Order: sequence, then C-alpha cells, then structure tokens
Amino acid sequence: MATYLGADLIVETLVREGVRHVFTVPGGQMIPIHYAIDDHKSMELVVPRHEGAAALMACGYSMAGLPSCVMATVGAGIAYEAGSLAFAWRERLPVLSLAPQVQSYKMKPIQENLQACDQDEIFAPITKFHAIMYHRDRIPDLIRRAVKIALAPEPGPVHLDTPVDVIFGFKRVSRSKKKRLFPDRRFRFEGSVRPSKEAVRRAARVLASSKRPLALVGRNVERSRAGEHLMNLLNATGIPVVVSSAAWSSVPGASELNLGHAGLWRNERGIKALSRTDAIFLIEADEETGRLVRNIVERDSGAAVVQTAGLAASVGSLVPVTAGITGSVIPVLDDLAAASGSFRESSHRERSWVPSLMKEKEVSAKEYLRVIGPAHRVKACAGVIEKIGAIAGPDTLIVCDGRMAAGTAMTTLKRSGLHNTVMCADDYAPGAGFPLALGMKCAMPDRDVILITEADSFKRHSRELQTMNRYNLDMSIFLFQDKDKKPKEEVDFASFTKSFGIEASSISSPEREITEMTARDTAGSRRGILFDITL
Repeated sequence: MATYLGADLIVETLVREGVRHVFTVPGGQMIPIHYAIDDHKSMELVVPRHEGAAALMACGYSMAGLPSCVMATVGAGIAYEAGSLAFAWRERLPVLSLAPQVQSYKMKPIQENLQACDQDEIFAPITKFHAIMYHRDRIPDLIRRAVKIALAPEPGPVHLDTPVDVIFGFKRVSRSKKKRLFPDRRFRFEGSVRPSKEAVRRAARVLASSKRPLALVGRNVERSRAGEHLMNLLNATGIPVVVSSAAWSSVPGASELNLGHAGLWRNERGIKALSRTDAIFLIEADEETGRLVRNIVERDSGAAVVQTAGLAASVGSLVPVTAGITGSVIPVLDDLAAASGSFRESSHRERSWVPSLMKEKEVSAKEYLRVIGPAHRVKACAGVIEKIGAIAGPDTLIVCDGRMAAGTAMTTLKRSGLHNTVMCADDYAPGAGFPLALGMKCAMPDRDVILITEADSFKRHSRELQTMNRYNLDMSIFLFQDKDKKPKEEVDFASFTKSFGIEASSISSPEREITEMTARDTAGSRRGILFDITL
C-alpha cells in the first residue's frame, strides 16, 4: 500500500484532469502540495511576484484553451487573488482556484486565528461553484466536480478550500481504495450539443427573408475557437458583423463584412445606422453585444431577432426573440450554414446595406479614435501597431492592454489569423495585459507573443518582469508613454527592465526608429525585449 497525503490526492487529481501548470505564491500551508507537484514531471509550478498576477496568468493560460489552476495561501493571499479572479468571472474563463484553510475544527463558524476568514464566502459572488474539502476522501470527487462545472456552459471560475489538517494528513491507501478514489472513467461530457433541426430551419428562414441582416458576436465564439465556422456562415450569407472586444479575434480584420467592435457603434449616429436592420443575428451574446442589441431594439422594435446560446435560459433573456437556437457554438454555426444555403445574392437583399454600414464604420472609427486619446499620440500609436500587424504571423499571440493601446489596435490592426489576439480596452481590470501574456506564453512556449500596452497599465504588474526572466517567457513588449508625464511622473521603463536582465530600448521617434525590420527581428528574440516608446 502507498501512503498519500491530502496534498498528494490534490495533485494526482489535477494531473488526471489535465492541469500542467499551477500559478501560485508559496505559503507554509501549501508546502506538501508544492512537494507533490515537484514529484510529477508533467507538472510545473510557476511563482509570480503577486497573487493577483498569479490569477491573471492562470486566466491567460485558460485563454489558450488549456485547464488552469491558481493557488494562494490562507487569508491575505486569497484576498489578493480574489480581485484578479473576478477577471475570470467577467470573461467566462474556467479557472480552478485552490487555497488552504485553517484547521477543520476552527471553521464554520470561523474562530479567531491568524489570517483566518470565511474564504469560500469571499469567492461566492465571483465563482460558479465553491466548496470546502473537509475530508481527504472527498478531494478527488470535489476537484473533478469543480472542473466539470468550470468547463460547462457558460464557463467560469470555481474555488475550493482545504483545511490544513486535510492537506498534511497522511494515510496508507490500498489498491482497491485507490481505484475507488480514481476510477477509470470520464466524469464530464466533453462532446458538443447539436441544435434542434427545427430551430435551425426556423432561424434560417428568418435570416433568408431579411433585407438588411446584422450579426452581433460575443465572447463565447472566441472561447470556443469557432471563428472559422463563423466566417464560413457569414461569407456564405453576406451578413455584416459587429463583434465585442472579447470576440475581436473571431473575425479577420480585413474581412469585407467586419464592421468593427461594438464600441464604435455605441453613439447616437451608430445606433441609428444599425437600427435600420430588419433581422439581428445575436450569436453568444455578452455584455457589450447585449447592450448594443437592446439599444437597437429600443429604437426599432420591429426587427426580428435570431439568438444562439449554449444555455436555453440565455435565449430571450436580453430582448424578445423571433427564433432561438440552443447548442454548442460550432455545431450551431455549421448547421445554420448548411440550412441557409447561399442567399447572398437573394433578390430580397438590399445591396446598399453593407456598403452604407462600412461608410458609417469609417466615420465612427475616426470619432472613436478622437475620444480615446490626443490625436498626435493616437496617430503615432497607430503607426507602430500597423508595423506590428505587418510582421505578425497568423500564429503570433498579441495582447493589447490600455484604453488607447487596445482602442487603437481594434481600429487599425489587421490580422489574418483567428483567435490569437486579446483586447483589454476598458478599465475594469487595469494592467491585466502583462500577466495575461505571460500565462499565454506558459501555455504555448513555441509561439511568438507581443504585448502592446501603456505605462499606466504596465506598471501595475511591472514586477512580473522578474517572472518573465526567471521562466524564460520571452516576448516583445511595446510600451507607450506620454512625453508630458515622462520623466516627471513616470519611471524610465527601459532602465527598469534592464535591471531585471531583460533587453530594453528607449524610443523617442517611433515613426523613424521602429521599422518593420526592427519589429520582425525583435519578435523572434529568444530573450525578450521591451520598447519604451515616448509619444
């Protein structure tokens, strides 16, 4: 018989669930877990400088399509982690959060103790599932259940607490007991749910009879890696598409049907132009597309609405629908493409519909760029981003962080590849871009990673430059600074980066100093580099 600590059961279950990296800031209560991870050659422990960065790195890892796990120590550690795990909740990322707790006999109601608090209740508002693993025999079952819930539609983070006496407790386990703890069978459905044929036919009829159709696409198309299937449907039907910032990478920037991101149209003129539609095709709605569809329907309640969603409860939850389809994203899009046939040249279609929207897109883009920053800074930023786009291959991972950087990228960056760009354009998680990029690099070390960011965003997690260097997570960082603030208010990031052993360069004339050749050479660097660009 083998002897298993509670920590051994935790790590063995994580391995069986496909977890290969654990992001954590060590604490004494987790020492047996760290040793157990070290015993598994297939697992790696990644130690950033801050618990918040650890959670965001796990989010980036999950964005790459792999199971991710973050651990923080009891009390203060989980308090630091919780704010960043809210990013996973907002972005519907299946991140597994694990934490030790005080001894079982001191919990519920919690006793006065160093660092003690009701951790599971802290995570309750920002997780799909939370539980306490009071007994060692429940560990495999609860971890499997948590992962299952995290991956089920709609995906999202989950949290598990483990008392320290359960983590450190050891017991001899017989072969028969081990088989009961780790049965050789699947515990979650890993296939896809096909939609109802009648629902698909009804939706196809609505879209086929439309004169001015419009598609709105949310983040789950991106999370499901369904961009190719989406474009097959849109190209066959000629439906123009507006994407949320989270789904930006689901549609090629150069597509003739791409109307840009939802932020371009959240103004009176834009909503008025879109409200001319007579059929809205709402695909996996999220916050941005949800607000936009409500604005359109409130202005013109006569438009038909076709909605697709992974959950039946989501269909019709935003606006009344004419036809609803429930099922996994890819089968829904494929079945709709097959049912719709080719009605792009249908006599019902208004031929001026798409060209008129493209003209409005140009006007809206200019107005949007005026709002996100001073004209001279936005223009210089756009010039650098255009050069980055020219050298980035279809497999290059690009993360854009900051209102000006991401906003400019969403209007100027042209990508041929799908699902390789992350936009953090608003302020709900400032500074998330750098740890997200590090997490994506951990998941896909052979891919080139480019981070486009701003000083105010980057400095929030700039200490993770040490993490970048320690784990050889090479990437190219293009950091934009305001010349009116540097050096009076902002640090010299080039010198700061060099202090961590990473190459860096100060750029004062980006239009002259950053060429396509420069960008191409640095993108292939095996050490990583930061460009401190003053605009």
